[in-house]
Amino acid sequence: MATIANRGTAPAIVYFTCDVTETGAAAQMTSYPGGLVEAGEEVTIQFSWMNSDVDNASLTCEILTPTQLVDEDAFGGGTASSEQITWVDAEDDEDGSILPVVVAFAIAVVAMAAFFFRMTKSSGEDEEELY
Repeated sequence: MATIANRGTAPAIVYFTCDVTETGAAAQMTSYPGGLVEAGEEVTIQFSWMNSDVDNASLTCEILTPTQLVDEDAFGGGTASSEQITWVDAEDDEDGSILPVVVAFAIAVVAMAAFFFRMTKSSGEDEEELY
């Protein structure tokens, strides 16, 4: 979640990008989160991000500057960093059971056996009619 303030006199649509502070690598996040910020208002923008390392991590985010602007600090510029977040491995407490697979396989075998039994029985009746 990021809080963005518009200290100007006109509404602005802003987007931002973030890097993982500890590594400097681009954060794996929803692509370019952002939105409309009315003049003199402050908004909180929610976004998701992932980290491939198990450890503490924080983000350093920067507002994307439109390419038409010559001065990158025209909107205040600069960066802002987040608090650290602790990342841990998600553990799967439940082992997968083979029971559903065995039941499905048994049902399939019974269904195939019934199908073949009916096919051979109906072809046997057809042969009796010919004689």
